[in-house]
Amino acid sequence: MVGYDTMCRRSELAALRVEDLTPLSDGSMLALIRRAKNDPFGDGRDGFVSAPAADALKAWLEAAKISEGWLFRRVNPG
Repeated sequence: MVGYDTMCRRSELAALRVEDLTPLSDGSMLALIRRAKNDPFGDGRDGFVSAPAADALKAWLEAAKISEGWLFRRVNPG
């Protein structure tokens, strides 16, 4: 959902960090995309995350007990 909303490539999604998220008053979020394939100067951009996707992302962060660092990590059994 986050990838669809932000129109990020796989590498851009893998580079997202909790610190890159800015919650908005309507329940949505802005995600700072620091570097992209089509951003040769490395200026970055803000990606919009809809309220439903933000809710799903919050649920993931809570279930995975992630409070800082990378958003998407390898899932290990146990």
